[in-house]
Amino acid sequence: MSLLTHCGGRVVDVQELESIELPQTTRTYQPLPYTDFIDMVKEAGNKSLAGYDLTNESYAVSKDNKKMFGVLTYKYTYRDLKEEIFSIKDRPDEDFQLSVGIRSSLDKSIRPEICGGAKVFVCDNLLFTGDIMAFRKQTKFIYRDIMDEIEKMLGRCILNFITLKRQKDFLKSNKIDQDNGYRQLGYLAGLGVLSPTQFTSAMKEWKDPVYSEFIERNQWSFYNACTEALKSTNPRKIMERHIQLHNVMQPAMA
Repeated sequence: MSLLTHCGGRVVDVQELESIELPQTTRTYQPLPYTDFIDMVKEAGNKSLAGYDLTNESYAVSKDNKKMFGVLTYKYTYRDLKEEIFSIKDRPDEDFQLSVGIRSSLDKSIRPEICGGAKVFVCDNLLFTGDIMAFRKQTKFIYRDIMDEIEKMLGRCILNFITLKRQKDFLKSNKIDQDNGYRQLGYLAGLGVLSPTQFTSAMKEWKDPVYSEFIERNQWSFYNACTEALKSTNPRKIMERHIQLHNVMQPAMA
């Protein structure tokens, strides 16, 4: 299941986003086209994400086209060791890539927002951590103010990504038996991190992982059972639910 197609949402490409009709501009409201927001993030990424190449971008919109969610995935590509920004220990793996989640709306329900995280290549699972940065309301000044804010947020994304890499390595080394995993899933369901349906999905994934990379019984496999289940989250709540899961998992990462 793609995490971008739940609750009636549909996957779209950039060309289709360009064709979506904009609401009327008023004295207090300047609609920001989805593609303009995406272009701003990409341009800011060229400046702030030094050493990374954009390798994939995925977008989805709601039934009425009024809400958009997207994920931009970047691969670390530096080969010049003199310019290496990571220590060897923190250098990203081939299967663990920096991701930037974005969302916006054309009905004023969501401000343009951005959040940093990572994507697990083999299963397309996402991890979001830190804060969701909401930019100013869509007024006539939005084009003047938003670029600097996006660049600052993407700069913080690199630091979050380094932390996620360290946490992933720690989770892999932290063993957990099958029954303890079941108990933890019940705890997450009790907190509302997993819905009843997602709880069932996570139980199935923990018991019989789809991907061989997660057969080993450790906290990293457990985490991915949860993020696999979270793919069914409404796109409007994807960032919050992933951050909530990450925060609950924090004690296992220390």
